[in-house]
Amino acid sequence: MGGFSLKLKFGANVGLAVLLFLAILVVAGLIAEKHPYRIDLTKKGTHTLSPQTLKILAGLSEDVSLKAFYFEADQEKSETKDLFEAYQYASPKVKFEFVDPELRPAVVRKYDVKSAGTVVLEGYGKTQTVTLPTEESLTNALLKLTSSQEKKLYFLTGHGEHDIDDIERTGYTQLKDALEKENYKVEKLDLMRMEAVPEDAKVVVIAAPEKPLLEPEIQSLDAYLGKGGRILVMLMPFLDGGLTDMLASHGIALRKDIVVDTLSRAMGGDYLVPIISATGDSKIAENTRVSMLFPQTRSVLEAEAPPKDTTIQELLVTSPGSWAETDEAGLEKGEVGYDEGKDVPGPFSVGLLGTVKAPEKTDASNPVVEEDLKEPAQETGQETAQEEEEITEKEIEKETAKDQPAPGASDQPKSSDAASDDIQTAETPPEGKLIVYGNADFANNAMLAMLGNRDLILNTIGFLSEDQNLVSIRTKKEEMQTLTLNRNQSRLLFWVSLILVPGLVLLAGVATYRVRRRSK
Repeated sequence: MGGFSLKLKFGANVGLAVLLFLAILVVAGLIAEKHPYRIDLTKKGTHTLSPQTLKILAGLSEDVSLKAFYFEADQEKSETKDLFEAYQYASPKVKFEFVDPELRPAVVRKYDVKSAGTVVLEGYGKTQTVTLPTEESLTNALLKLTSSQEKKLYFLTGHGEHDIDDIERTGYTQLKDALEKENYKVEKLDLMRMEAVPEDAKVVVIAAPEKPLLEPEIQSLDAYLGKGGRILVMLMPFLDGGLTDMLASHGIALRKDIVVDTLSRAMGGDYLVPIISATGDSKIAENTRVSMLFPQTRSVLEAEAPPKDTTIQELLVTSPGSWAETDEAGLEKGEVGYDEGKDVPGPFSVGLLGTVKAPEKTDASNPVVEEDLKEPAQETGQETAQEEEEITEKEIEKETAKDQPAPGASDQPKSSDAASDDIQTAETPPEGKLIVYGNADFANNAMLAMLGNRDLILNTIGFLSEDQNLVSIRTKKEEMQTLTLNRNQSRLLFWVSLILVPGLVLLAGVATYRVRRRSK
């Protein structure tokens, strides 16, 4: 009787301890759910958002919904979920959900999603689409979502360009709809009735003009570009819209040719519909992962001697099996063939980006003296050496004066970084950006949905119209951690992990067994 009572008491104590442990777990779980707390133990802060992202998230005044379109088996899904959870942890106004395109096709159609891995941000009465979800792309999409600034795109008209109100196959109505969904305001621009490009123009698009632009129009576009404007030019083969000289002045050359790709299997194997790929490290190439179809394309090349104020970057290239056909008459007869020494073998450029630096402003405090502009007279070597010595002394005096504080200036030291930032802000001129594609039909109503055509044109417009205040967040790369052991350390690891620890566990088990046997 006494043994039974003892066992009952022992069992009750164990049951009570188990219940108490479970209650502690439940309470801890409830507290963690209401007050979550994350600690990033990685060396590089892999799971920590950047200060720019945290600042934008802290400023959210409305709920923002993130819809991620992933198939159930997508390996990138877990990585994107971790990123979303970091955003949600930083701001409770961020909500997210994953949508399987196979199970919920209606949602896919509603948001016009073209590929898996797409994330749609919805809030503030607008939507933003991100095709490559990274912290930088999501944060910039949030920035655009919360911005009340209206972005105006102007499509040039009056020369037979593709019309944004034309619903036929060659029209741009679908492109206009896609741009308006991205919160752009799209309007036509008739420069023949205007003196200059409107000040509110984020981007001017010139889509396949059939007739040459007038000289005053070209001058207006050139002046707009020189002031930091953004222009997208899309041309068709053997038609330049009168822009050859203007493009050449910015380092981009046109050639009378058409791209032939006999290896293309697109559009029934038509060799005039080459497959185009994005290249380089630009934001356009980074976000355009699918190849494009460019029906009837011309080459776009870097000029042999581009101006010093322009940098050229390659964006789009043809396949190695293509060539640039220059025989227009033979092409019309259906006689197509590569002519050695005449045609240009692929791959070559069909899309270039030109970055044009605006001329630096003259420093008013150091005006150019008229005598300085005069050509130096022929002098003797002795006089020239003497002048160089005097100039060097003056430069040293100027540098010394720069280092000394001006009279009446504050004695408070100014950090070198801040001073450098001030100088860069004051002297950095705006950069004009000019993108030239050798095709305009890839964005029309018939071709926009083909492969990566839609992504390319939207990424191009997004790149050209992007604000200077968009954040740039460096991707955190996970470094491989290595552990190098010497011979003694390897032996110690072997004996501890494979012999000592298992041996202690075994001895503890044997000792427990013997104690229980004796107690019976």
